[in-house]
Amino acid sequence: ALAHVYEQLAIQYVRQEYLRRALEEYQLAIKADPASDFLRMELVNLYARTNRLGDAVAEAQKVLDRDPLNVELRRLLGRIYRSYAQDSKGDLDNGLLAKAIEQFEKVIELEPSDTESLLQIAALYRAAQQPQKAEVALQKALELEPDSAEALSSLAQLYIDSGNSGAA
Repeated sequence: ALAHVYEQLAIQYVRQEYLRRALEEYQLAIKADPASDFLRMELVNLYARTNRLGDAVAEAQKVLDRDPLNVELRRLLGRIYRSYAQDSKGDLDNGLLAKAIEQFEKVIELEPSDTESLLQIAALYRAAQQPQKAEVALQKALELEPDSAEALSSLAQLYIDSGNSGAA
């Protein structure tokens, strides 16, 4: 109950853009309910949105240390790494790209029928210049959802990029 009050205060402060206070409230909420993965994930999100990647990763690691099979957190961490992997000039940080791929590979290992993660990892593989792996991920996505417009268009673009316009 106390954790919920702190969580509501944190949400209020985020909306009002009192980020320092929001962080404090999340930390108090976690202190009141240290087993809450939800609160830690919210704090991870807030850190990521405020350009504190190191803090976001450290907080996420606390959850993964306790629950390495937490698929939701791995998805979140993969998306965070992906968003940080490309800077405003379009340059890629291959280290962060690799970390994003690692998180989505683990998600797919745990939930092989997660079409959204298959699409995410296909895009990451393309960015990492691994078109064969991207194709495998897209084919798996299409096995699960044959009418997926995103998977079909991504696969067609992959074929075009590789010079195989006939397959597209």
